[in-house]
Amino acid sequence: AAVLIEAVRKELENDIFKFYVGTSYRHLTIWDQGEVIDLAQPHDILGRVIGEYLPTETAFRDMMIRSYDILNQHPINIARQKKGLNKANSLWFWGAGTKPALTSFEEKNHKSGAMISAVDLLKGIAVGAGMKVVEVPGADGTLHTNYEGKAMAAVKVLLEEDYDFVYIHVEAPDEMGHQGNISNKVKAIEFLDQKVIKVVMGEMEKSGVAYRMLVMPDHPTPIRCRTHTSDPVPYLLYDSEEEQNHSWLYNEEEAKKSGNEILEGYTVISRLFAK
Repeated sequence: AAVLIEAVRKELENDIFKFYVGTSYRHLTIWDQGEVIDLAQPHDILGRVIGEYLPTETAFRDMMIRSYDILNQHPINIARQKKGLNKANSLWFWGAGTKPALTSFEEKNHKSGAMISAVDLLKGIAVGAGMKVVEVPGADGTLHTNYEGKAMAAVKVLLEEDYDFVYIHVEAPDEMGHQGNISNKVKAIEFLDQKVIKVVMGEMEKSGVAYRMLVMPDHPTPIRCRTHTSDPVPYLLYDSEEEQNHSWLYNEEEAKKSGNEILEGYTVISRLFAK
């Protein structure tokens, strides 16, 4: 992806539009003195003809057309085509926004915080909120990301660097939902359970330090529709100092039965920190 973005940058970049490499299919265009315009999110239009979803802004349409000429016959895409893989043969502009003014995480919660994620959006939120961003080698947002590396990095931040809170973001279940791949979505959730949650809990238990853990998705990405929905999500709050009821299972149906409903999602973190 970095090679392809660099090829685009050389041809399309100017004083108004700048291109920056991200991870996987997520990269960044800076529009100097631009505006927030309505752009179709690709995961909302999977399988559809794209004509009616193209940007109305002439500059973006022109760059998409020119990017096809740059990328379609690029050696990387020719090699992908020979392997029977889809070409990455055009830019798609989406997710336009401006830098938000975020309250400092530490000022708001009276806790020091760190972020571990392969996704630049999450890293950007962390930077905006004054949180430490932890880079983990091999963390790429895919099914085969470095789960254990993320888990151990979180433990290090908590136990050796004395941070109060660490946010571990795992993109794989969402990605598999967008792909409509049931077996790989199951694998992604199993990997999260075995290679992140189990590892963090094991290391924290060995340390003897009391801790709390909140497990939850930020939104559903059902296989049936392959995009985000606004349905409620299950959350699990664990306290190492509290007696546990292990008769509950962590899934949507059990969560509905629990009666522990939070109508305003942003308040859930106060439950994590409350004593």
